[in-house]
Amino acid sequence: MTDLQECRRKIDEIDNQMVELFEKRMKVCEEVAEYKIHTGKKVLDPEREHAKLEEIRKKAHGEFNELGAQELFQQIMAISRKRQYQLLTEYGPKEEEDFQMVEQLPRNNVTVVFQGVEGAYSYGAMRAYFQEDIESYHVKLFRDAMEEVAAGRADYAVLPIENSTAGIVADIYDLLTEYNLFIVGEQILKVEHVLLGLPEAELSDIAGVYSHPQGLAQCKEYLEEHFETTITDEAKVPAILYNVPSRTGCSLAASTVAYLAKNAEYVTAIKEASGDISHAADIMHACDGAIDLYSGNDDQIVPILSLGGKGVISVLSNVAPKETHDIVALFMEGKVKESCELQLKALPLVHALFSEVNPIPVKAALNLMGKEVGPLRLPLTEMEAAHQAVLAEEMRKFGIKLA
Repeated sequence: MTDLQECRRKIDEIDNQMVELFEKRMKVCEEVAEYKIHTGKKVLDPEREHAKLEEIRKKAHGEFNELGAQELFQQIMAISRKRQYQLLTEYGPKEEEDFQMVEQLPRNNVTVVFQGVEGAYSYGAMRAYFQEDIESYHVKLFRDAMEEVAAGRADYAVLPIENSTAGIVADIYDLLTEYNLFIVGEQILKVEHVLLGLPEAELSDIAGVYSHPQGLAQCKEYLEEHFETTITDEAKVPAILYNVPSRTGCSLAASTVAYLAKNAEYVTAIKEASGDISHAADIMHACDGAIDLYSGNDDQIVPILSLGGKGVISVLSNVAPKETHDIVALFMEGKVKESCELQLKALPLVHALFSEVNPIPVKAALNLMGKEVGPLRLPLTEMEAAHQAVLAEEMRKFGIKLA
């Protein structure tokens, strides 16, 4: 059995190394800031950041780690930019600040830009704050709105800063450190969402709701109630929840899962694919035996079983069904050591099976085995040759016979 204290010691050692490397990186960032102060080069280089994030994504193994690595380095880059802005403010060329006190801001005969479309909440906030006689237009991105004001094409930008239910809008704070713009006014707006559908649709016809994660978080209670009374009760068959935030952009909260498990008659299980073992533990604690837990990640079958999981809904099983079955069966028989050994043996193959978005790798693997499952449908494209070569090699090492 895995020694928890030894695992924690290893994590502590890795964390110490990460802190040391982080400080080294920040030292180099300060040197970059010094260069930019002397040359007048802008702090943000979007093309460089985009290329760097893509390079980092390709170095990670598996879909979850790819997204995680990108998110980690986005945060590191944001911290680095903030430090550069601090140094630029302290040591860079001083510009005359043409500020003057006014009793109130001019709200008419001005040009205002907002992010979104007419009817969106930013549009509503703009109409509530400004007078009728203004020129207004909309842009697609928060950054676009900032650019319009910075370039002098608009006098003001109306952007969301915080929501009382879902918290701060982090992107805005990051952009404020990047642009020499300031918050000069505030408008509090009550958020009232509407559910849009086709004219002939009934509420009972709805099988899923798509929205920004902020909107989903704000409507959590209604969606919980709707899911209970409409979808599962109408279907009248056992339902398995699927938590896959890497694809949906929004993780099912443990409280939401517990509510559905205890109040929706036909919700019987959850496929947990967040990759976060702590979150899986929170779900099991909140549900208190009211739901069956299945791993949605082939690299976490044993950890999920250790929390009371019942099995795995698997990609690996398509190419190695017996071995996937045996990982679960051995654990259930009390042969935890043997189960864990088989889980670890399969890891390189699992990583290869998740080197691109599925079902791309698993279809490639089945075709390599001679199963002739056919090509992919658009927008999916065939697996990259380099990734397929690694996949074929890991399949051979695992003992899978190729055609």
